[in-house]
Amino acid sequence: MKPIFRAWAEEGKAMYYGVYPFKDDTLLLSYDGIAFDEVPASDFILMQSTGLKDKNGKEIYEGDIVRYECCFESYVEEVVYDEKHCNFGTIDRNEKTFSFDALISDFDVDCFEVVGNKYEDPNY
Repeated sequence: MKPIFRAWAEEGKAMYYGVYPFKDDTLLLSYDGIAFDEVPASDFILMQSTGLKDKNGKEIYEGDIVRYECCFESYVEEVVYDEKHCNFGTIDRNEKTFSFDALISDFDVDCFEVVGNKYEDPNY
C-alpha cells in the first residue's frame, strides 16, 4: 500500500490533501498535483489514510469521524492508529479503542460513513 497523507494547519484552520513527508522534518504540499511548497512539518498535524474507503467511496483518514451501525445500535467514533494492535481502529468518547480487525470481524467496513473530522468538526 502506498501511504497517503493529509495535514491540518492549526493556523488558518485548513486541511491539505496531497501531502508528502519530506527531508529534514518538512512536508511537501501539493495544490494542484504539479506545484509543491516545502513547509515545516511542525506547523501541521499529519494524518495517514487507513487505505479503506467508506460506503460512499470516501477515503478514511486518522482523525476522521465515522458513523456506523452494529448490533442495532448506531456509533459515532474517531478513527485512530491503534499502537497496541499496530493498525487503525476507532475510539469512542469514553476513550475505548476498537481495532479495525475486531470491528471488521463483526461487520463490513463498507458500513462506515465519514461524517467529518476532529479538526474541522471538534464537537462531533
